[in-house]
Amino acid sequence: MSLALFAFAVAAAISLAGTPALRQLALVTGFTDRPGRHKSHSVPVAYLGGVAIIIAALTGSIIGSSSPMLGVFGLVGAGLGVVGLLDDDRLLRAGARLLFQFGSACIALIAGIRVDVSGVALFDAVLTIVWIVAITNAVNFLDNMDGLAAGIAVVAGSATALIAAWGGQTSVAAMAAALSGACVGFLAFNARPAAIYMGDAGSLFLGFVLAVLVLEVKPGVRPPSSFAVPILLLMLPVVDIVTVVVGRLRRGIPVSIGGRNHLSHRLVARGFGRGPSVVILVGVELAAAALAVAIARDAVSVVPALAVGGLLVVGLSVATVTAPVWESEPIGFHRTLRWAALSGCVALIALATPPVLTLLSARPTVAQGSAAAEQGLVALRAGDYATASHEFARSNEQLRDAARRLDSPLVSMGLAVPVLNTNLVATRRLVALADAFSRISNDLAGLAARDAIVSGISADDLANRADRFARVSENLRTGLGRLSVADSGFLVAPLRDELHGLRQQIVEALIQTERSEAFARLYPSIMGSAGPRHYLLAVQEAAMPTTYGGPFIGWSFLTVDAGVAHVADLTRVNFSSAVSTDFRVVARDLLSRNDVPGTGVDGVMAMDSAALAALTAFRDPDPQAETERLGVKVAGFFMAFDLVAAPRQVQMYLARAPEQQVIEALGAARSPTPTEAETIAKSKGG
Repeated sequence: MSLALFAFAVAAAISLAGTPALRQLALVTGFTDRPGRHKSHSVPVAYLGGVAIIIAALTGSIIGSSSPMLGVFGLVGAGLGVVGLLDDDRLLRAGARLLFQFGSACIALIAGIRVDVSGVALFDAVLTIVWIVAITNAVNFLDNMDGLAAGIAVVAGSATALIAAWGGQTSVAAMAAALSGACVGFLAFNARPAAIYMGDAGSLFLGFVLAVLVLEVKPGVRPPSSFAVPILLLMLPVVDIVTVVVGRLRRGIPVSIGGRNHLSHRLVARGFGRGPSVVILVGVELAAAALAVAIARDAVSVVPALAVGGLLVVGLSVATVTAPVWESEPIGFHRTLRWAALSGCVALIALATPPVLTLLSARPTVAQGSAAAEQGLVALRAGDYATASHEFARSNEQLRDAARRLDSPLVSMGLAVPVLNTNLVATRRLVALADAFSRISNDLAGLAARDAIVSGISADDLANRADRFARVSENLRTGLGRLSVADSGFLVAPLRDELHGLRQQIVEALIQTERSEAFARLYPSIMGSAGPRHYLLAVQEAAMPTTYGGPFIGWSFLTVDAGVAHVADLTRVNFSSAVSTDFRVVARDLLSRNDVPGTGVDGVMAMDSAALAALTAFRDPDPQAETERLGVKVAGFFMAFDLVAAPRQVQMYLARAPEQQVIEALGAARSPTPTEAETIAKSKGG
């Protein structure tokens, strides 16, 4: 904000100092606006005020902005200012001026400025060019009364600077503030009665730069609602140009020629003076800009703000629509224009009808497939893999059926229709998850439920489980990536809610499957697959809710070799360890105690007495039966590492083993939020 204020002050000072000098130069050289039919002044008035605005605004922007792209926009705007100078000197025709404006808009489009209102790239690109050219001319049209165009620019630029500054866009804020400052300094000499005019040089520059800045600012509202902010920021220029263009087209009057039928002229014709008319219009612009700022600050939602803005437009229309500013009666729109509008409507209906009907007919099937997938994800998280496999298979059938309906050339015509485009693409991406769900169903088929593993598991089975979970995780990441790309502010509410719900379920299931894979790969090493592992057992009271420090009733040793566990007799010693939420602290404290032998062990395991009882009940497995098995017939011990499903009966600290890092990841005190997990998933290939 401080940079923006500094840019404002610098630009205002330069404009305030430079405008009188340029006025004098214009009078000496005869570069003035002479009275005429559509003019409101009776004596020549100096031009070159626009040059002062351009120099001041660019200087302030350079000081406060570090964005090369915004610098390019400033130079392009200055180039339009030169075009305006030629037009002020009557050396340029309207067609040539429009061509330069079109070229400037194309440069802005190539540089990344974009109206994001339809979801169809080509349509939005065309609309961007139309917006920039229209606003450039709208501000030019508003330069018809003393102080009007500059006053509107001050309001719009200041509001844009506020939104940008609050959004952290310091360069945009600085440029918008510099623009406002330049106009404030100029207004000291342009307020009624004006001593100098900005001319086309200033109005074309202001119009182009404002058109770009309001699109560049990020209000924090998702498309297409975000386009409400630029419209409100420049509401008065938009309403004025629409009013003038429609009125002239209805009377067969060329849009490019001057006239006294703008909103300002209408207010004067209704009995308001020139000064009050300017104040009214600037006040309306100020109210609309305040609504834009309120939307950006999340103080009001888009719909109420647009409703209030609409009331402002209605009030202004009621006050001006019957003003006697026309010299001829309306004859209606030209036949070509009417036919073009009718043809466009017919083409739009023809393109939209097949995909809309197909989407409506496929909607129940898509919803059923999505619901089945969510049920499968819930079962997957619960470890009920048979149910999960069944639900994913059912989802695959439903989504494939919907995909067959949507895979049609007639349906694809909807890709050319704004808004319908994004809903069609999102639905197709959703049904395309059928393949991923089918693969997940196959990987989960025949997989023993997590709660059913109570009697050990073979090394081969563990490796198979790990591979299956890895494939499931990969398919979930693929689905998450597709749904993330499909998400858009243009979606209808049922589809948007469906995508959000399914994506959240995928995120949570992905966390689970990644942990399950890590556990399956970690468990053999912990259970002595590569040689005996020795653990110190610190036993707590059964009533203890956690194993994070506190009183212990004794200790023992656990030796695990090739999956067979041997537990030594419990040595009862009442002692207390460090109290900490980090079990590593507790374990290190236990290893350092003189009354607890901590040498020669691979780690520390703390468990409550109930878990120890379960472990000792299976301490003498049949060696013959366990020859080819890797695991311990203790559900409490096995499931302790699968932290999603089981209570934390066991905490382990591997003092001398690299698996500790995995243990910490599996036993994180706080699971990632869906947003964090989604980011992790994307970084891993989602």
